[in-house]
Amino acid sequence: MSPGAIATVARLHAVLAWAATAALLAAPWIARSGAARRLRRGVRAGAIALLLATSALGLALHDTYRAKIRQHLFISAPDIGWLFERKLHLAFASALLGVGALAALFWLERTPADAPERRELGRGAALAWGASAALALAASIAGAIVARRAHF
Repeated sequence: MSPGAIATVARLHAVLAWAATAALLAAPWIARSGAARRLRRGVRAGAIALLLATSALGLALHDTYRAKIRQHLFISAPDIGWLFERKLHLAFASALLGVGALAALFWLERTPADAPERRELGRGAALAWGASAALALAASIAGAIVARRAHF
């Protein structure tokens, strides 16, 4: 990729990361607002789609980061380098938990109302969703801090 294309993908990655974070944070309130089941499902799926699109762009940028930025970043500002490394871990965990939460919600919708595992499944989905949103927020904040020092 050319340097201009890399910079464009990095900006798009940042914008999508914040959009995914906002969607992850807003989805529980939309679900509780009494919105139609179809809207709730769409909002949740959309939030995870944004999260996965952000992850895909991050993966596309990862080799460039390792080859061109990582060493210079650790030499000039090791604390920022370590923050970026943690941001990668937070983002990966957020994506995994988000997909897990969506899968649990999908399964919950197909579980009979009188099933004994329904309560635990709902709790697990809510916990995974909340953790995914919190980790996405932490990763987005860390990414914004690092972006002030390191540029593609």
